[in-house]
Amino acid sequence: MTELTGRVSAEPNVARDDAARDDLARDDGDDDATDALAASFASDPEPRFELCGRDLGRHNNANVYVLAFSFLALFSSYGATQNFVTTVSKSLGYVVLFLAYATFAFASLVAPPVVQRLGARWSLIAASLTYCVFISAFIRVYAPFLVLASVLLGCGAAVLWTAQGALVASSCRD
Repeated sequence: MTELTGRVSAEPNVARDDAARDDLARDDGDDDATDALAASFASDPEPRFELCGRDLGRHNNANVYVLAFSFLALFSSYGATQNFVTTVSKSLGYVVLFLAYATFAFASLVAPPVVQRLGARWSLIAASLTYCVFISAFIRVYAPFLVLASVLLGCGAAVLWTAQGALVASSCRD
């Protein structure tokens, strides 16, 4: 949950379950045990997040902000390259894009174990590098390298989007 943000100063109480919350919701004020449970909910510290020594409060939005800015930068350059690829050579451009998206579709089946093994943060970094390789392949157009870069891009895209979902999900709280 705190991969990109540093450290958490207090852990949430994991002993709370939905049944206890339901019991609390049905409290009529007569039960002392329920009142004690309500007091324990109120006294438990909420997790607070820090980034570079700056207190971010209860919500961990920093991961989402960093991810959004990174995707803006990455896909601005990739979008321009994707439009440029068919300008270089119509037939080669279509083949390169087909290979990238076909590989993406099949690699999506094996991407979750990769993300689980590497972690969301390192998966995002590694997958972003595959986009950089694809973009840099157009410095000097050489068909075999473009084909290889597009297959590598497809694998990276599968890992990137899986890791993105995992990171956003880990940043959410009830």
